[in-house]
Amino acid sequence: MNVMPCRIDDGAAIVAGERVALPGLAAGHRAGQKTELGIRPEFVQLVPRGKGIPIVVDKVEDIGSERIVRARLGDIPLSAILGEDASIPAEVDAAFHPEALNLYVDSWLVERI
Repeated sequence: MNVMPCRIDDGAAIVAGERVALPGLAAGHRAGQKTELGIRPEFVQLVPRGKGIPIVVDKVEDIGSERIVRARLGDIPLSAILGEDASIPAEVDAAFHPEALNLYVDSWLVERI
């Protein structure tokens, strides 16, 4: 699971300075609470630069039928799981499946977006 520290601002999570839309977010998350955004690696998509959130790929692990991409979003580690035939653009961004995002407050799951 990718768990990334964030803050909530106007219906979005701010992760490493990047805005992640949270279309189903309910109101009521107070400032000052430890807030994190979570997403499983299989729901992280790699897309060409400019189509998502900029990341830096550190390593690609080939494990047979899948590849695990180890990357960074700012200083935050991020993993993605891709099929063995999936291409990885040279300049890459990450895109998250919105229905797969989870919001944690003080380490408790409070919302599935």
